[in-house]
Amino acid sequence: MDNTTIDTGSEITVGAGAEMGGEPGYQAPEVTTMTTETTAPAAETTQAAPAAKAPKAKKAPKEKRPYPFKTKAQIREEIAHYPAACEAMVILLNRQTSFEQATRTTRSLNRRGFMSSHAVHGTRIAELILRGAELSPEDQERVFAISSRYTKQLAEHARDLALEADPTLAARSACFFSGQ
Repeated sequence: MDNTTIDTGSEITVGAGAEMGGEPGYQAPEVTTMTTETTAPAAETTQAAPAAKAPKAKKAPKEKRPYPFKTKAQIREEIAHYPAACEAMVILLNRQTSFEQATRTTRSLNRRGFMSSHAVHGTRIAELILRGAELSPEDQERVFAISSRYTKQLAEHARDLALEADPTLAARSACFFSGQ
């Protein structure tokens, strides 16, 4: 920029004919002087602190209603151990229909027992467990892989067993289930 002086004080002057705007030949209007005044705050003046918000009243603690059945997370922890995972395989086999057990398939879309992708291996492994046969290392890996996919069914099974053992749980658990 031509004819521009900036004083570190309080005055800025832009001379006439200064090229501004980025285009050659652009003539800016003439601005003569612009003065700014700054004042330092007085030492005696203090600024008032913003008013503090009143603390909120604490809510009354909710009534503790412990869930009376095993959760999916608890079952997931249990089947991380081999004996519980084997037991889960047998439970899943027993939840299948007799036709599905005999044919090692999943025909009914009833959300019980093995999925179609696990039906062959799941049924075979569960039958080996029931006979007390030794499982190969590959089958032992499948036990964990398959049983960990069915925590919801296993939780339903555990809930059904608990309700059979203690019918008073039905009244306590009514607040947790709607329409089941």
